[in-house]
Amino acid sequence: MPVSDEVKYKRCLITVTDELDPTSMPFSEFALFRSKRFETEKQIVLLLFDKAPDKSVNVPENIELHCIGKNVFKLNKTVKKIVEDCKRDGLEFLFHIHEAKSVILFDMATFGRYKKHIVYTVHSTYKNYPLKNKLLCNIAVRRCDRMVCVGETSYKYFPKKFKQKYKVFAIQNGIDTERTARCGKNAVKSKDKFVMVYVARFVPLKMHFKAIDVAARLENAELHLIGKGPLEEQLKRYADTVAKGKVVFVGALTRDDVYKHLSESDLYISTSSYEGMPLSLLEALSCALPCVVSDIEQHREVLEKCPGDFKVALTVGDFVNAIKEIQNMSEKERKKLGEKCRVDANEHFSVEKMHEKYDAVYGWRE
Repeated sequence: MPVSDEVKYKRCLITVTDELDPTSMPFSEFALFRSKRFETEKQIVLLLFDKAPDKSVNVPENIELHCIGKNVFKLNKTVKKIVEDCKRDGLEFLFHIHEAKSVILFDMATFGRYKKHIVYTVHSTYKNYPLKNKLLCNIAVRRCDRMVCVGETSYKYFPKKFKQKYKVFAIQNGIDTERTARCGKNAVKSKDKFVMVYVARFVPLKMHFKAIDVAARLENAELHLIGKGPLEEQLKRYADTVAKGKVVFVGALTRDDVYKHLSESDLYISTSSYEGMPLSLLEALSCALPCVVSDIEQHREVLEKCPGDFKVALTVGDFVNAIKEIQNMSEKERKKLGEKCRVDANEHFSVEKMHEKYDAVYGWRE
């Protein structure tokens, strides 16, 4: 809700991102969340590269959105006006930028004037980046004041030379536990089939072909794929060939609808080859969903804080065997496991705790 007449803004957070879609973390877990929880903090979003947000994104009145695209002149003018307004109103201000290419474009447009006011979050794991992304990251780290890696594994593999020279922090991703609870409140699971769900963009590193192979080898199980991406048509053809009738392409959903779909499913699966910090896994756990996920360090980082809550698997056979174990549980046993997942995820990975740590990095503790 907008700030009342009695409440005055004390500071301004400007979220800078290159896309605004229904599952955009910079928007949902930062600008939107903080607009609801920090009424004395003004929220501004700068959308770079894309010229408009996804049509399904609802931007509330108390978030000021500027669609910039790649126009450096417009970006310079917009930032100058924001800074002038903040200084006039006596507001602390900070630019939180969520992609390397956005850091670089921002720095070019503003001639490096605001480096001391930039926090850059690295949302993936550096060692898994393709060469182009590593080069962009190498340039970006020199153009900001503070950097955040989204988990301990992401921090571990961030280049040592940067951690020695610059201010680099590790903050694990968090989930909006109140939102997951609200969206899943009236969820009803199917009694006729065992529904597995995977939330991820259709790109090579997410290994959807492997997930389809798993579905093909399971009886009375249906795999729901939530997302979109360049491999979608290829994946549909493959599913029609090897797992006909067992795979449902749900499409892209709003974050609330993702939570509802998770809550109505029986199992979460991820065959991803790498992550930054696996937000979709955290969301599935918070929705009280048993999980079977790929055996990668980022998933094991979550497992350290949520022991016994989910299984990791390597091969297609490992996935099939682990899923069959959960299929063979009674409804009561699965519900008990799901409830443990929810409690542990909410305790260790809440978005409130994440923002407490970000406030410390921002230097904005009360």
